[in-house]
This record gives sequence, structure tokens and C-alpha cells, in this order.
Amino acid sequence: MVFMEKISTFMAISNPHTKGDLFLEAIESHLPFTDEFIVINGSTTDDSIDMIKERFGNKVKIIDFEWKQGLGNWTWEQFAKTWNKAFDSCTGDWVCATESDHIFHEKDAGLVREKIAQLGKGKTHLLVDKLVSSTWYAWQSKTKFPLFLNKDEFPNIGYGFADTPTDLAYPIMKTGFSEKYGIPTGIALKDVTGRNMGLYMWNYDKCFKTREQLLGDREAAVWAWNNSCCVLEHQSPAWKPEDESAIISRMLSRFSNSPYQYKIKQYHPKVMLNKLMTIREDMLGYNLWGRLVDNSL
Repeated sequence: MVFMEKISTFMAISNPHTKGDLFLEAIESHLPFTDEFIVINGSTTDDSIDMIKERFGNKVKIIDFEWKQGLGNWTWEQFAKTWNKAFDSCTGDWVCATESDHIFHEKDAGLVREKIAQLGKGKTHLLVDKLVSSTWYAWQSKTKFPLFLNKDEFPNIGYGFADTPTDLAYPIMKTGFSEKYGIPTGIALKDVTGRNMGLYMWNYDKCFKTREQLLGDREAAVWAWNNSCCVLEHQSPAWKPEDESAIISRMLSRFSNSPYQYKIKQYHPKVMLNKLMTIREDMLGYNLWGRLVDNSL
């Protein structure tokens, strides 16, 4: 089956190296199937952009986008605006909306074009199972993520606030724009309108973060939720700061109880092998991944 359509991929980042994100591995895992990779740089101040340029050169296009942060933290509305800027910058027929910790296994990356072609005309998106190592109940079905979007057949798409609850990284069908914040409002895209077709995306979540990085992420998320328009518009309950030990304990418990216990390194995406074999003891996932064995010996 010949696949002629162009695939674009975008990733929005802000200081991913400082945060301990797997942004380099994520980019590398997407390059085998994407024709255009765009990184939207949200006011990064560390060396992340230099690292991307050094490793990937002109394979990755960098677009700077001013990230107006509040008290040093991101806000949900800024997050949505950045994603919309990224989506509009993509020139492909299909757009892969990815994040700095989404990793494709090489065997699944090779199937992407085949699966999209199998969808046929009139299909708007392709679902991807997100395999999350820090979930304790169903590793292979925590979420179904509409990662691949048909831009031509789905022109009225955006990232913003939905009439039904959804994460801001989840695409919506636009129904209007918030007058106060200038970002789309709409209806959440339903899983039933797409198909998974056996495609998976690996997410090591917070495994390679230190306790300090995890707590920094949590603090930023709490601030954003309590000070962004998702609360002001929808009057959702405010998040409350948690005890630091409770946050760490919950994450470590999720890792230890995960049904995903692959200790053989060949099961993992090749782009992750170096990270897995050199994981430090101060990283949260060390006890889960710190004793991998080589099954080929």
C-alpha cells in the first residue's frame, strides 16, 4: 500500500532538559515516520534548544514562541495557545501532536504510515494507546490518545476549553473563542470517532526525574490550575498543595505496583536503551528499571 500523504509532528517545550524530560529520545523515536518535525520553543532558558540542534540539525525546525509566564510558571491558557501555534505551523496532511515524553518503539513507528493508510478517506484521527509506567491498574489502557490528526479533513480543530471535561492537550472541535483569553472553546473529541488499530506509544512518565524535578512539576501544575482560566471559566475546584512526602510516596508506589515489569532490555524502544542502562539511583524509576538484563546473553 503506497502512502503519499505528508506527516508533520510538533512538540511544545520549555526547559525540558532542566525538567528531566525525555525530549531527545522522543524526537528521535518520531523521525522514522515523520516528514516534518517542529519544536515550538516556549521561552526556554536552558541548553535544550542547543542540544536539539546539535543532535538533529536541520531534521528539526525550531519556532520561537513567547511564553508569557505568571510568577515563573506556565498557565493552562498559555499551554493551549502554544499548541495551537504549533498545529497551525505544521504543513502536513496529517499532524502528530506529541509531547516531550512520548516514545515510539521502532516496530510501532514502522507501522504508522500503514495504519493511517488503512483508515481510508473520511477518517479524522488515529488513536494511540499510551503505555504509562506509573499507573497501577492497566498499563496498556490508561488512555487512548488521538495523536494523529487529519488536518485537511479536520480543519476546525484546536486545543483549548471543551464543553465536556478534557485535558488541554486533548484536541477539540472548535465552537468559538474565549473573548477574555483568545483561545478556542469546543467539544472534546470522542474516542469512538477514531480507531486504535494496534498502535502504541510508550510513556516512562516520571521515571527519569529526581524528587526535586517531580516536586517542581507538581508545584507548577498546581499554580497553573489555581491561577488559569480553566478555573475562572469553569469554576472547577482548586487543587491544593500536597505534602512533599505524600507526592513522592504515591509515585514510587505506582512504579512498584505497575503491571509493566519488563526487566529484559530488548523489550524496550532502542532509543531508550542508553537511558535505561544508565539510570541513576536518585531517579524515581530506578527500582523499576535499574536492574535490566540482556536476554541475548
